Amino acid sequence: MLSRRAPSRICREGRLIGARAMATASSPTVNVGLLLKRAPIILRTLTPFEHAYYHYREVLSLKEARPFNPDFYFKKGSTAEQRWLEAQERAEAEAGKLGEKYVPVQPKEEELLALQVASREGAKEKEAEKSLDRKGERTLYLLVKGKDGWRLPEGALEGSEVLHEAAARHLKSTIGTRSETWVVGRTPFGYHGTPQRKTFFMKAHIISGRVEPKIGDNFAWLSKDEIQERVDVEYWKSVCGMFAEL
Repeated sequence: MLSRRAPSRICREGRLIGARAMATASSPTVNVGLLLKRAPIILRTLTPFEHAYYHYREVLSLKEARPFNPDFYFKKGSTAEQRWLEAQERAEAEAGKLGEKYVPVQPKEEELLALQVASREGAKEKEAEKSLDRKGERTLYLLVKGKDGWRLPEGALEGSEVLHEAAARHLKSTIGTRSETWVVGRTPFGYHGTPQRKTFFMKAHIISGRVEPKIGDNFAWLSKDEIQERVDVEYWKSVCGMFAEL
């Protein structure tokens, strides 16, 4: 036999279930975003101060080195001795131009002298934004262009997936399977939310390989300052802390 309080309890439970259903129906979708980065592939250009510092260190180490006796290392009249003497003449002339004291130097190998230094600029065309070889001194990030404009890649979770599993799947579906990539950790690195969608970002690295995006031509590898110019202000406020300065 039901007590008098049973109907009111049932009503309360019914209202609670209904409220939960409404909350579930109106709750935003959860997406996983990808912060896919390409680390710098060459050392950055030194500043004038850094150049002066390393030059000072080199001169100081040479001055503190043991005296060099060429008669011990080179046979009189040999080609090796001639190369060493020519290197000293060049170093002495250079030191005189700079007003510095001459310090004996080691001659460079012919193979090293014949090497040509590659350009640090890379491709300058607009299409170069799709190349991983651009801006070798900077960290680059993958951005895609969709209905909301330029954004970091993102996608919905499927089934019972957790964030790092969805990130690995979405990474392959975005750039293909012919590149070596990996998702860092299992916890989100950043967050961007709207009333309709909550996006948790996972960090990933691309190490090598060939990028064959399945998103068409609407993608670009951009540095932090370039990203700020592409995305809208509100989105930038949410994601700006995730990018490296260099």
